[in-house]
Amino acid sequence: MDYTQSLIILVSVYMMSLISPGPNFIIVTKTSMSVSRSAGLFAGLGLQRHR
Repeated sequence: MDYTQSLIILVSVYMMSLISPGPNFIIVTKTSMSVSRSAGLFAGLGLQRHR
């Protein structure tokens, strides 16, 4: 019974970490809204677009 409770808690914490947005989400959203959609896409991919 103790093993099952620990597993349920572990899976719950893991699922919450997957659902919550992280700092990358904020950067991509800010870039998409202030610069352009393609710049937001490049930010999400981790690339920097040079003009």
